[in-house]
Amino acid sequence: MTIDGIRQSHTIISMRADQDGKSYQVAMDNVYAADYVRNSTSIPASLAALKAGTKVEVCGEKYSDGTGIHWVHSNCGATPTTTAPNGWVKQIAASGTIGTNLERSQAYCYLWN
Repeated sequence: MTIDGIRQSHTIISMRADQDGKSYQVAMDNVYAADYVRNSTSIPASLAALKAGTKVEVCGEKYSDGTGIHWVHSNCGATPTTTAPNGWVKQIAASGTIGTNLERSQAYCYLWN
């Protein structure tokens, strides 16, 4: 799918939550990745680096059925709400240090404003 000529795609990962040990799906919009390349058919490198065993911290909107989360990206400066949070995906280093939001780009916010 494209919007105004910009290819829309998602990277999907599965993560196991520390809190309850359950697995959840995380849907990440590729256009919000800090290293997204316009209209690329490849997964942005920062998201592709999230391999099995990588620890992440996520914030976004839960799926209505409770099996996952999306909207794990910037809300483009709008006031955060339950259905449009100012979400994130952050990698956690082995030392426990939490990295920057991988889904922080606002370059394509104009597509939804």
